[in-house]
Amino acid sequence: MAAEAGKRSFLPRHAPPMMRSVRARLPDLLADTAPCLAPAAPCHFSRPKRTLARLVQKHSNTTGPDRPAPHSGCALERSVRSFREMKKLIAAGVVLVAMLAVGCTGGNGVIGSSNLDLLNGNPGPPVTQPSSNTALFHPAAGILPYPTDLYFAGSTDGTLNIQPANALMPNQAAVNALDGFSTTAVIRERFGGALNPASLTAASVIIVPVTTDNLTKATTGVLAAPLTLGTDFSVGLGQEALVGNTILEIKPLHPLMPSTCLSGGMFLGPNCATGTGYLVFLTDGISDFSGNHAVPDTDYASIKAALPSCAAISDATLHGICQLTGAHMLIAQGLGLSPAHIVLSFSFTTESTVDTLALISATATAQTITAHPTGLTTASLGKGLPGHADIYVGALTIPYYSSKTAPLTDYWHARTFPLDMTSTFVTRFNPLPVASAVLQIPMLVSVPNAASLFGAVPPPNGWPVLIFQHGITRNREDMFAVADSFADHGFVVVAIDLPLHGITSTSDPFYAAGANPLYAGLGLPATGSIERTFDISTVPGVIDPSGLHFINLTSLLTARDNLRQGVADLITLARSVPHLSLGAAGSINPTLIHYLGHSLGGIVGGTLMGVLRPADVGTATLANPGGEVAQLLRDSPTFAPVINAGLAAQGLLPATTLYEQWWRDAQTVVDAGDPINFIALATASHPIHLIQVVGSATPPPAVACIAQPTPPGCPDQVVPNSATQRLILAGGITQVHPPGALGTAALHVFVNFTAGVHGSILDPTSSPAATVEMQTEAIAFAFTGGTQLPVSATAPVQ
Repeated sequence: MAAEAGKRSFLPRHAPPMMRSVRARLPDLLADTAPCLAPAAPCHFSRPKRTLARLVQKHSNTTGPDRPAPHSGCALERSVRSFREMKKLIAAGVVLVAMLAVGCTGGNGVIGSSNLDLLNGNPGPPVTQPSSNTALFHPAAGILPYPTDLYFAGSTDGTLNIQPANALMPNQAAVNALDGFSTTAVIRERFGGALNPASLTAASVIIVPVTTDNLTKATTGVLAAPLTLGTDFSVGLGQEALVGNTILEIKPLHPLMPSTCLSGGMFLGPNCATGTGYLVFLTDGISDFSGNHAVPDTDYASIKAALPSCAAISDATLHGICQLTGAHMLIAQGLGLSPAHIVLSFSFTTESTVDTLALISATATAQTITAHPTGLTTASLGKGLPGHADIYVGALTIPYYSSKTAPLTDYWHARTFPLDMTSTFVTRFNPLPVASAVLQIPMLVSVPNAASLFGAVPPPNGWPVLIFQHGITRNREDMFAVADSFADHGFVVVAIDLPLHGITSTSDPFYAAGANPLYAGLGLPATGSIERTFDISTVPGVIDPSGLHFINLTSLLTARDNLRQGVADLITLARSVPHLSLGAAGSINPTLIHYLGHSLGGIVGGTLMGVLRPADVGTATLANPGGEVAQLLRDSPTFAPVINAGLAAQGLLPATTLYEQWWRDAQTVVDAGDPINFIALATASHPIHLIQVVGSATPPPAVACIAQPTPPGCPDQVVPNSATQRLILAGGITQVHPPGALGTAALHVFVNFTAGVHGSILDPTSSPAATVEMQTEAIAFAFTGGTQLPVSATAPVQ
C-alpha cells in the first residue's frame, strides 16, 4: 500500500532522489530498463555506524549520494588494500532489519508434527491451520519462501546466516559460506493446499530484477522490466510425492544476473554498495482446483495493512519485515499491480559467480614452464597411433588455492577480515583466495615431426598451440588421441591434469616422479611424485583412481573449488605457454593458442573462456560439456544411480523435499564454478564450437542405452543432452548443419552428432566417422580462428 498524501513515507529521508520519486517514474524506468542508481562518488568514503534499533526504525538505505558511478572503480591494487574498510561496512550494516530467532524451513515448511519427508522439523509455536489457498508466511514458525534475503539476518561478513543448524538443510553449512543465492536453482513457496497449475500465469507470478542494499538488503531500485514467463523462467509445482502440488516452484530458464563488486574489471572494495536481486510477487490470480483464489497468510496480511508507517505492528521482527515490504509495494504500484491483489512478496540477492575467477585472470602472470624431449613418438605408445608427433614431458608451476594436505574437505580461503577473524570465505566482498602452496605439476607436450603431413619445420612465427583438457577420471595422456591429427596441421599440443587427477600407475612411463629418468633435469623432488592425485589412498597401498574425488558431494565447497582450481590452472598455463621453449624443435606463436576440452574439460573450458582474454586463447572447442552441474549429475544415466544410492544411504530419498532441497542447494554452492554462469561471457569474447552426441531419431530404449558398450543410436550417457542444451541456450549458440559455416565472422556454433558416444572425439571404437568429423571440425575451427566450420555432407550429424 503506497504512502498517502500528507503521511510520512517509509522510504528513508536520505534515499537517492531517483528512489524517492519512484512512484512517479517507475513506469518510465521499466520501459527504458534503466537502473535506479544514485549519483557518482569518489573512491574514498565513510559511513557512520548505525545500531540495529536505528536500522529498524529508519529502514536505513545506504545507497545514497556516496555510491560510485558504475564505471568509477578504483585501481585494483588500491581496492585490494580497502578490504578492511569493506569489512567494517559489512560488520556495521549486514544485520537486516529483521532478526529471525528460529530455524526456517525455506519455503517448504509444513505446519504440524515434525516430518522429515515433508521438511518440517521446526514448526515453532502453534498456529491456526491455514486454508488450502494460503501463501504460507509465518516467520516466528520459520516458514518462509526460499530464497529470501531474510536469511542474511545477523551476518557479519556478507554471507548467508541461516540459523540454527538443523538437519532440514543438509547443505546448510556450505550455503552459509555464500554471499547470495543461486542464479540457476529453483525458487519455492509453499501453499496451504494443492494448487491448480493452470492458475500459474504471467499475471499471477511476477519477477522483477532489482538492486538490493548490501547492508540492509532493502530493495533500492529497479534494474529492468519484469522477467518473461516462458522465456526467462518457468513456473510449476514441486515434484515431491506427497506435497509437491502445494509447492509453487519457479525455475530460471537461463542464469539470473549475479551480484558483483567489480566495475570495469576493477574491484570496488568499500564502494560496493548494492547487489543484484529479484523481487517476486505472487497474486491472488493463483487458485486451487475449486477456484478459490490465493490469500495472504496472517502475518503478511498484517504487514500490508500496517503500511506505510508500520506503526501498528509491535513485533520487532514483523515490523522490520514491514519496512522492507513497503519498498516492494512502491515497485508493485509502478508496475500497475495493486497491493490488494498481492498475497506474498519477497526479494533475494544473487550470489557473485564471476568476481573471483575474473580477478584471478586479471592478476595471473606467466609461471615457470619447462619441457624436455623423451625420444618417443606417439607410435611408441603401443596404441596404434601413426607417430606423427614427438612427445615431450614437462612441468608447470602454479599457485594452488585448494589444499594439498586436506584435499577432500578443505576449500578456498581469503585473508581474514580484521573485525571477523573467524571468516575467510571467498566472496565478492573478499574475492581473492590465498594460495596454500606453489606446486609443480606435470605436463605433456606433442610436437609435429617429419612424419607428419605438416613436417617438422615450425612456421616463421612459431608453432600454434592447442591446449587440451581431459574429462572426469581421465588424465593428461588423453591428449595423445588428438596429437597426431593436430600435428598434421602444424599444432603443438599441451596438456595438464585437472585437480585431483593424474597418472596413478607408478609403472606408467609418464608417471611424474623424480625417479623417472624421462623427467631428469626438470627439477622434480628426488622422492615421491608431483602427480596431483597426491597419492590419496582409501585402500592401503593402492593410489585411488584419477579424479575419483573431484566431484565431492560430501564437501560441496571443495567440489566448487575443484572446478575453479581447474580454471585457475588453465589461466596460468595459457599465460605461461608462450614462454615454452622446445629447443631445436622451435618456439611457440603466442598469438595462436586454442583450447579443446572434453567432458569435464569442456565444462571447465566454458568457465575458462568466460574469464580469459582473447589474446590468451583465441578459440575453443567444447566437446560434450554441460551446464548446471548439479542437475547434470542428477540427470546423468552414468552418475545419477551412484549418487542417488549415496544420498539414500544418508536418508535423502527421491520424491521427498529433503532430496529436492539437497540438489537445489548443491547447485547454489557450485554456481561460482559452473560454466552456465560464464558461457555468455565466453561467447561474447571468443568463437566457440560445441559438440554433442544426440543419437538417432529413434534411439534404443533408455534401459538399453546404459549397457556397455553403448548401443548405436543412443544419446550421450554421461553428460545428458539437457545439460548441453542449457549451455547452448545460455550462450546463444546456434546449430550448424552440413556444409557448415564458411564465412569470415566469429562463430558460436554447435553440431549434433547422430552417431558416436560421449568419448568419440578421442575414441573411434563406436563410430570412426564421428571421431574423424569431430577432430576435423576442431582443427578447422582452430586453424581459421573460429571463423569457419566445414561440416561434411557424409558425416553422422543432423
